[in-house]
Amino acid sequence: MSRTSNIKIVLAAYAGASVLAACSQQAQEVSERKSEIDKQEKAQLQMVDNKAQELKHNVETNKEMALRDLEAQKKALAAQANALNDEKAKVAASADYANKNLNDQAAACKTQIKANVDAAKAQIDETARSSKVQ
Repeated sequence: MSRTSNIKIVLAAYAGASVLAACSQQAQEVSERKSEIDKQEKAQLQMVDNKAQELKHNVETNKEMALRDLEAQKKALAAQANALNDEKAKVAASADYANKNLNDQAAACKTQIKANVDAAKAQIDETARSSKVQ
């Protein structure tokens, strides 16, 4: 073989090796890029999961607070209802007492009127008897 042929073979071998090295490097870069994309996907999925869990926790916390507030309002309204019922009972008792008192006063007045009428009639009878006697 001639020297030129040997140089061509060596150059061809170097070229082949360069192409192989370039392909290997390109394959490695592709692999690294895919790996990086996988890492980004995993990180994004984890971020979505974390945010969803945080929001769910916030919803649950807000629900519990709202239910506590509603229960407190319910108790306050029940206390107000009890107070109103007590006030209603007091008003009814006061009205019953006032009506009894008015009935007692009316009965006393009727008794006094009857006594006055009886006294007036007795006086008229007495006056009439006194006039007849004379």
